[in-house]
Amino acid sequence: MRKQSFANEGARKVRPYKFISPMTAKNTLLPRVLALLIFAAGFSFARAESVKAGDILPPWSEGCLDIHHINTGRGESSFIIMPDGTTMLVDAGSIAGKPRWSAEARPDGSRSAGEWIARYIGRAMRATPKKNVSYAMISHFHIDHMGAVGKDTPDSRIGPYKASGITEVADFVPFEKIIDRAWPDYKGRGGPWNDAKMKNYRKFVGWQIANKGMKAERFKVGVNNQITLVNNPAKYPNFEIRNLSNDGIVWTGTGAETRDALGGHTTSGNKCSIAFRLAYGNFTYFSGGDLDCRGVETGGVDIEAEVAKASGRVDVIKANHHGNYDANGPGFMRALSPRVVIIDSHGASQPSMNVWRRLRDKNLLPTPPDVFATNLMEATALAMNEKPEKVGARSHVVVRVSPGGEKYFVYRVDNTDESDRVQSVHGPYHSN
Repeated sequence: MRKQSFANEGARKVRPYKFISPMTAKNTLLPRVLALLIFAAGFSFARAESVKAGDILPPWSEGCLDIHHINTGRGESSFIIMPDGTTMLVDAGSIAGKPRWSAEARPDGSRSAGEWIARYIGRAMRATPKKNVSYAMISHFHIDHMGAVGKDTPDSRIGPYKASGITEVADFVPFEKIIDRAWPDYKGRGGPWNDAKMKNYRKFVGWQIANKGMKAERFKVGVNNQITLVNNPAKYPNFEIRNLSNDGIVWTGTGAETRDALGGHTTSGNKCSIAFRLAYGNFTYFSGGDLDCRGVETGGVDIEAEVAKASGRVDVIKANHHGNYDANGPGFMRALSPRVVIIDSHGASQPSMNVWRRLRDKNLLPTPPDVFATNLMEATALAMNEKPEKVGARSHVVVRVSPGGEKYFVYRVDNTDESDRVQSVHGPYHSN
């Protein structure tokens, strides 16, 4: 009852997957019940279809899927509200200081990135059945995804560790489970494993397990039952998160089988990022941390292309590595062929010009995707020969999917304050 992709092991090609609807089942009540649930939820989604620029973004409602790309100007963070209200935070970056090439802090510098993220997800969860975060995930251990730790980093309000990025968000919003690349031993490819931020993070995880009842797990490649709906899974049998990659290990596309795409070689933390594909009915979304294609020119492994082959085509992607020059290569883009690309950017080189040209190359992508960036600095827009407001100057980017997954909207949401006022509305797009 879910989208699936299947690998042809001989040719190493992936056949496009097709969602098998419960409607194909014969002589059961399930098709009628599911249809009634989707029909009822559609009334609440009507609010999404009537939203216009200047409105306050309506809260998530039962049956919808929301994917929030949160812009603090200090790193990457996404927040997903699943159809039954299960929630997942993916990364919570916090870059220390202000490099010359970096975006401004958003909404402003009066609070840390972790606190701004916590306040945002608190507002996003107004209508969810639980106010804890069901899952928190760290795609890889870099500061713009988990938070920097230095001599000036403040202490946590609740535990014996420093509060930065992911550890600070948990000061305000409890996590039920955290999933990362390497729990519990924190060894493997693509460290570092013993710098200040990792020592602090490990202390955080241990204390949260012992004192707050948080659970911790290593991300398991190939499975579709590690990240599941926790509130009412039976109501949404057409929802799935498939674990695609971690530590260079990639799903083959068959069952829960995996292979080592890096051939046992050591490599950077970026190539070892967690990647997953979310499917809701016919809607699909890809997130792959900072996967890159670096090294392919010199005979190295294009890890992101290998992951994309396992995934198959999707509707929406979060661009790998913030749209930097070494990611979102031709093989990756061709395999995913997205309709919408979201660039979670916080620097002047994001997106780079080679990536931007690739997104506009009709020989590579016959239908160039619509692109939305959380930050687009003026110099970057000038080099792209684009108006900043067309791609997205400074905003949160929210994808809202209809009950059943048949269509979706993209909203740019003002991030100069906490009003959650819609800047522009895009769609409806129809899921493939």
